[in-house]
Amino acid sequence: MKQLRNFALAAIGLALLTGCIRTTRVVVAQNGEGQEVDLVRRWHGLTIGPCGFVTGAYANYSIRLNGPGPIYSVDQIEFLNEKGELDQYAGKGLSGEVRVDLTRKFVTIDLQRGGYDFEINGRYRYRER
Repeated sequence: MKQLRNFALAAIGLALLTGCIRTTRVVVAQNGEGQEVDLVRRWHGLTIGPCGFVTGAYANYSIRLNGPGPIYSVDQIEFLNEKGELDQYAGKGLSGEVRVDLTRKFVTIDLQRGGYDFEINGRYRYRER
């Protein structure tokens, strides 16, 4: 009976440590001739971080796409900080493109920095603001 209890506790502990769930929400808004993409990623669950236990985290990215699109090269892409101002350093050294499919409501982010994929690359269904 004691072995079963120890096994159950170990299984529950392992499930809690690997039970992280990531959600992504994308909103696209028209901004004059261009568009703004807001991408928010949230992680929920109990995981061990460098400073102990963590129950959640989030990352927020705001991208201004200048021009008519639907394909935006890196010289048409600007990253904004949390105040809505231009972040001069976030876009440095990037290559690739961002595509906005208005009919199917998808945003495809395909950017690279230094030969590595950018952390928010992917194809996302968006909603309009």
